[in-house]
Amino acid sequence: MVPHNIRIKNGDVYLLDTSSFRFGNKHEGWARFLNFMTLYNRPLENALVSYLQKNRTKEERQSLWLMRIYRLGEIIWYYTKLLDKTSDNIKLLTEARIDFWTKVLEATLAQKQVSKEEVNNYIKIRNSLRSEEEKIRQQKLH
Repeated sequence: MVPHNIRIKNGDVYLLDTSSFRFGNKHEGWARFLNFMTLYNRPLENALVSYLQKNRTKEERQSLWLMRIYRLGEIIWYYTKLLDKTSDNIKLLTEARIDFWTKVLEATLAQKQVSKEEVNNYIKIRNSLRSEEEKIRQQKLH
């Protein structure tokens, strides 16, 4: 679960993208949050990584690292499956997403953080390719 998959309208709560919603694996949840925070809250990403370094065993950190690699692979696979179904700006956006998440995966495999420059470049490209409706919806995430 990530914050942008929760909607509240007229007092009702709606959950989006619940196909992979599972309880019980904190490392999967932390991996998802780390991926989300890579784009939306780098200081919080750094804080979670620092917390883990100081308070968790090597084995637990490795479990999270492996789960994050798995989740990044799922993100890349998801967008790769969409390529044949897209065109125009949506295809360019999908290609940009694959490229960005591949860079995050490469950094994660090297046990590094993707550069702020890469994040900013992706955000710039992503925002230039989004529809106005999507830009308005996404403003609430920042």
